Amino acid sequence: NSEEDRSGVLRFYIRAVGDGEMSNYLCRLRVGQDVWLRGPHVGFDLVNRLGASKGIVFLAGGTGIVPGMQAAQVALDGYQDTSVSLLWAVRNRREPTELGVDIRNPGPVARQLAEMKARYGSRIDVQVVVDEEGSSFGLENIRKALARTTEGHQPSASVTGPRCFLHNQKLHEEASEFESDSPPCSCAPTEGALPGKNLFIVSGPDGFVSHYAGPKVWQGGKHTQGPLGGVAGQIQSLEPRLASEWLVLKL
Repeated sequence: NSEEDRSGVLRFYIRAVGDGEMSNYLCRLRVGQDVWLRGPHVGFDLVNRLGASKGIVFLAGGTGIVPGMQAAQVALDGYQDTSVSLLWAVRNRREPTELGVDIRNPGPVARQLAEMKARYGSRIDVQVVVDEEGSSFGLENIRKALARTTEGHQPSASVTGPRCFLHNQKLHEEASEFESDSPPCSCAPTEGALPGKNLFIVSGPDGFVSHYAGPKVWQGGKHTQGPLGGVAGQIQSLEPRLASEWLVLKL
C-alpha cells in the first residue's frame, strides 16, 4: 500500500555467499544490465489464514527476514489491530542488514526495518540475535514472543474444521507453500466469531527451519511442510493453546 508498492517497484535482497554461483553472478552484474525472471510463484495465503486473529510471529534466519517484512507489511496495512513480532537470527555482524537501526551506515534492509518501526510504532517489534556472539532465540524467547504478540487480543472463538486446509495444522503436513489457489475454510464459527489463527512462521535455511519447526519433507515431487517438530513442537506440548490458536508455517 506504500507509494513504492503502487508504482510497481520490486526490491530484491541478494547476498553473495562464498562460492555460490548464482549469488555471485548477480552481484557482478552492472547497473542497466537485463535480468530475466520467471514467476511470481504464489506462496501461502497468509491473510485468509490469519482471518479474525491478530498476531504474527515471524522467526527468520539470515535472508529469511525478507518474506517476514513483506508479511508484516501486508498484515499491518490490512488490519489496524494486528501485531507483529519479527525475530531475526544472523550469523555475524557482517550479515544482511548488519543489525538494526542504531548502527553507523545501516544496510538497506536495516533502513527498511527502521522505516517500518517508525510507521507502525508499537504494533511491530523487531529483535535480533547474533550466533557468532553466542545469542540465539531459545524456547522461552519464542514463548514470550507468542504471548506478547497476542496480549490484549481475544482468541478466535471458531472451532478448527477437521478438513479445513486453511487452519488445520495436521492437514498442512502434505501442503506446499506454493499455492495456486487459496484453499477454502471449513471452520465452524462460534457465537458469530469469524475463523482465523495467529501465525507463527519460520523462514530460513533448511537446518534453521528444521531446528525450530521440524524438517520439510519431499513428497510427490514437491517440498511439503511435514510434521510439526523442533522448538515449535516442544512449545505445543507445553502449551496446548499453540495448537488451538496458532498455525505454524515453514517457508
